[in-house]
Amino acid sequence: GVLISNLLGFQYVEGFNLPSLTVATLGAVILLAVLGGFQSKRAP
Repeated sequence: GVLISNLLGFQYVEGFNLPSLTVATLGAVILLAVLGGFQSKRAP
């Protein structure tokens, strides 16, 4: 989507297609995993 793409700093001029959707989804999953990992490390 546009929101996720903008957050990752990517601009998909070709529009909403499979490659951009895949990259955006993987980016979101990795971002959530990293944030979740930080929260888990902070927890006792």
